[in-house]
Amino acid sequence: MRSLLKRSIKRRDLLKYFGASLAGPAFKNLFRYKKVAAERLVSYVIPPEGVVPGLPNWYSSVCRQCAAGCGIQVKILEGRAKKIEGNPDFPVNYGSLCARGQAGLQVLYNPDRIKGPQLKVDGKFQKISWSRALSIASKRLSEIKAQEGEDSIHFLTEPLRGSLGSLFSTFAGGFETNVFSYDFTNDAGLMEANLRSFGEERFANYDIANSDYILSFGADFLDTWSSPVKHSKSFGQMRDGLVGKEGGRGRLVHLEPRLSVTGASADVWLAINPGTEGILALAIANVIIDEKLFDKSLGIDRAEWKKALENYSPKKASAESGVPKAEIVKIAREFIEHPASLALCGGQATAQVHGTSNAMAANILNFLAGNVGKKGGVFFNSPSPLDNNIEQSITVKGLSELSDKMAATEVAALLVYNVNPVFNMPEAVRFDENLRNVGFIVSFSSFMDETTAMADLILPSHTYLESWGDFVPLVDGGRRAVGLMQPVVMPVFNTRPVGDVLLSLAKNISGLPASLPEKKYFDFLKNSWKALYESVRESNQVEESFELFWEKSVQRGGW
Repeated sequence: MRSLLKRSIKRRDLLKYFGASLAGPAFKNLFRYKKVAAERLVSYVIPPEGVVPGLPNWYSSVCRQCAAGCGIQVKILEGRAKKIEGNPDFPVNYGSLCARGQAGLQVLYNPDRIKGPQLKVDGKFQKISWSRALSIASKRLSEIKAQEGEDSIHFLTEPLRGSLGSLFSTFAGGFETNVFSYDFTNDAGLMEANLRSFGEERFANYDIANSDYILSFGADFLDTWSSPVKHSKSFGQMRDGLVGKEGGRGRLVHLEPRLSVTGASADVWLAINPGTEGILALAIANVIIDEKLFDKSLGIDRAEWKKALENYSPKKASAESGVPKAEIVKIAREFIEHPASLALCGGQATAQVHGTSNAMAANILNFLAGNVGKKGGVFFNSPSPLDNNIEQSITVKGLSELSDKMAATEVAALLVYNVNPVFNMPEAVRFDENLRNVGFIVSFSSFMDETTAMADLILPSHTYLESWGDFVPLVDGGRRAVGLMQPVVMPVFNTRPVGDVLLSLAKNISGLPASLPEKKYFDFLKNSWKALYESVRESNQVEESFELFWEKSVQRGGW
């Protein structure tokens, strides 16, 4: 060892050894041909059309993170979406946007998205091409239509208030079956109550901005209920608009078992016993009738009303709800003393067995106060300017019946779009167990949720930031607004618009091509808006051409 350490290496020899070590790999690859992919640097001195390096573009669209349908503007910088803000020109949110809406980029760039069509083989999903996926889907649906009957094919989607709903309806019409839409968080009980109370099976518009007294039965309108961004702005306007006036900033009384965001923002929050919202509302109505506080112009029969409400005295309601009798009487008097009082009912108050009854009790208060159809009161949205929308058409009871059909093997095929009943439905319904009896399940989901995991074929759809589309907001302030979506970025993964997928399937299923001649959903959407343009031109005397109307609508993010 010492002899090696004492050995010296001359400088000339060191350079020889070093050169040999470098030359070895070079000689090794000298006679080996290796193809290297050509790489090119694209200079932004000549950027793509519409792109200015360092300067963002803003594109208008519609948020689809919930049913509210707020208008949005998306900041695009060099081809990538960077930020989502509210659209100041859209008559729902007027530039504001909630945290969920701003988190839409997490949906677009989520690494857990399904990146292409998949087919289940031996219990495991395998990636396949779109041409093969569409061929399998159209072949199986045609076979089921011919062998099992058209009524054995079912469609289950989220509520579609726009042209996509019309496309689904037309597509399902080719099978002579129905499309069932379902939203786990939708207030079906409230819409049923509106139908029974006012003859309107629609969501009501609550004029919170012009109200001076809000009585809320479980409606967490400042957080998640209905259209929270619109209601939050309206609540702020109510507070600001009444500053300096007699009575201060208006008054919010919230009755709910838990302390929600709305409860924390209320002037008075009463922690009532669960399920007693309707009892309290009727007890308040009892006081209004008993003390003759109701709107005299209604011409109601006081004796008849008094008899109908005799079992809902403040004393009995206090014992059941936990709210002191004196507080019930005080609320009743305040509700009538304020000229623009408003009663709301929603959220957990309508998502229960007695939900419809609770909402009807709140409607009674609005009626007795005479604020239906008045400023600061309650009124109903104008009919949608787009026909054939798919509103919520199936409830938990309806899904239970569908589950029973699957158990009896009466459902041969189920097409699912943006709903997850396996996760949402109660275990007692056994939806997941009965779904295994369906012979062919197709999911259009972008994510591998519990229902999609049980599918036989997955045809993943674009997110709303990659798609053309339109959407009628849940509440619009009576302006008949329609939001228009446009793709703000190129598709991130190998997905397709669900409208394009349906149109492709229609071309290969007998009986459908004649009713759906369009090749792309963009063409279907534009034809739908041509009908809208004709109706608008007749009523509002729009003078520009359709192309100009369309271009302005795309720029504004809707009409």
